[in-house]
Amino acid sequence: MRELKFTEVREKNDIDTVVLLADTVWREHYKSILTEGQISYMLAKYQSYAPIKRAVDSGCKYFILDYDGLPVGYCAVVKQDNRLYLDKLYVLKEKRGQQLGFEAVGFIKEYAKKLDCKIVYLTVNKNNIGAIRAYRSLGFKTESAVVTDIGEGYVMDDYQMYLYL
Repeated sequence: MRELKFTEVREKNDIDTVVLLADTVWREHYKSILTEGQISYMLAKYQSYAPIKRAVDSGCKYFILDYDGLPVGYCAVVKQDNRLYLDKLYVLKEKRGQQLGFEAVGFIKEYAKKLDCKIVYLTVNKNNIGAIRAYRSLGFKTESAVVTDIGEGYVMDDYQMYLYL
């Protein structure tokens, strides 16, 4: 029987695994949504070793999705009062469509409940149609649009989606 486990990122090797996963997922998934320049910029700014280490050290919880003993994705969450911000959820292309995202959101919902959070929310690129569809099927509702300047002339043009627990 196949099994999905969530391993909390704590050590250098864990962060290195997340960085490799991020580089692979971002370059394969976002090439039809973002320019190569923006992908590289965002990987360096948000998905490289130093920013992930800072995030972990400041309380952001990263989890590697291990499927049958292999890292196939990762997620990151941050508690904010009675809300849990789902900052990241990525699965390798060849593992999509196998309900791993669904299981990850189930894990995140249970994690939120343990922290007495009443809401899980996220931002998703407006052009990331597959992810938006998946989040809607899991009960998330689009509540607003947000454009964030991230520097170097790039913006994140996102929807904010909420799931009420």
